[in-house]
Amino acid sequence: MEIYFDTGISELDRITFIRFVTDHLRTKGIDIHEQIRLYCTKCGEEVKNRKAIEARVNTGKLDIPCQFCGTSVIIPKSIEERYQRDRSRVEKQQELVETVAKRTDREVKEFKADQQQYKQEEDHRIHILHLSDVHLETESQARKYRMQLETDLIKELNVKRLEYLVISGDIANHSTEEEYKAAFGLVDGLVKRFGLDAGRVVIVPGNHDLNWDISEEAYPFVPKRKLPTFLDEQLSIPAGEAGALVRDDSLYQKRFDLFSTHFYKKVYSGKEYPLDYAEQSMIIERHEDKMLFLALNSCWQIDHHFQQRAGINMDAMTRALDRLHDGKYDDWLKIAVWHHPVTGKEMMNDEFLQLLSAHKFQICMHGHIHEAIESFYKYDDRRGIHIIGAGTFGAPYKEQASGIPLQYNLLTFDPDDRIITVNTRKKEKTDGAWSADARWGDKNKPDPFYIINL
Repeated sequence: MEIYFDTGISELDRITFIRFVTDHLRTKGIDIHEQIRLYCTKCGEEVKNRKAIEARVNTGKLDIPCQFCGTSVIIPKSIEERYQRDRSRVEKQQELVETVAKRTDREVKEFKADQQQYKQEEDHRIHILHLSDVHLETESQARKYRMQLETDLIKELNVKRLEYLVISGDIANHSTEEEYKAAFGLVDGLVKRFGLDAGRVVIVPGNHDLNWDISEEAYPFVPKRKLPTFLDEQLSIPAGEAGALVRDDSLYQKRFDLFSTHFYKKVYSGKEYPLDYAEQSMIIERHEDKMLFLALNSCWQIDHHFQQRAGINMDAMTRALDRLHDGKYDDWLKIAVWHHPVTGKEMMNDEFLQLLSAHKFQICMHGHIHEAIESFYKYDDRRGIHIIGAGTFGAPYKEQASGIPLQYNLLTFDPDDRIITVNTRKKEKTDGAWSADARWGDKNKPDPFYIINL
């Protein structure tokens, strides 16, 4: 076995790690024999005469002449010898052993707990966790959010497994690398805890997932004398009499770079979020559940200046819907996901819902307005789309809707009777626990859920 270290690793760390490995192998009944390979610093040839090396060591010599050029080659002390001569190495080795033992014990317990909940009585219903407007900023925040959410799902709602995780945008708060590192930790933890994989995770970006610094850089200043005769108002920002800020499309597309590199790519095992707007649609299909998700970007035209320009790119949706013409998915439950609302305040143009209805989509899921909503888009007497809006899972207090707590949705779909139950959960205090959010049905006696009959 050969062990390699990166440059800059201290001798103490190298020796401690090698000793840790060799001790582990010995506990498995493997004998360890250390062989120090010597190379001449002048001619580069290896000194291969092991008997000669051992003889020099036994007589107290610290070097041996190179058999090719005669240069003196230093014989280093063995790992064992250096380890025994320095008490700090022994102490660090013990510290490492104890740290590994504690971590191993913790992870074994977590694995057994996960395994136990997976072995519970099989539930044929399909559970979909719907989060939106997470607005993560730090890893500490992510760990707290995950613990609170897992406690609610496992202890209060008795959810042992999730079939799908949907996040409908605004994963980060300012679209930075640090925020996406925290967000991946949250998602990765949920995936591992509830038996998910990337093929059961649906993610779309929100307006907070495009980087405004890059957006601003994409509008370089152009003096008035160099401006074209016709200046598209959708591609430029006035800068007074001096000229205008004119969009550089190649740089403008990179507003989603940090979202792609530090979050999306990690969740989907190396798959980057496409910068081409026409490719910003993703279909996730699960034959075993007869379910299909269509993920769309409603923020493709939004930037630091045009903050209200939400909409669905028709080229992206056309590419996706072209796959659904063969009738193969007609009896499937089809769900579309994006960030912005299609009803109420800040709604975007909803004409594209006609096409989704014609393709028999029955559910759409979104976020953005920081309040859980339930609505219905009627296409004709036979077809329509149930609209499920999630509240904000973690927005800063100043950005919450007045009088509305933090919220998330848990959808439970029964394939036998074609009924979806949408449980809404709330958290009144940032560091508090989640609880039932009763706001549906009878105003005098509201329920913490509503029913969608498909």
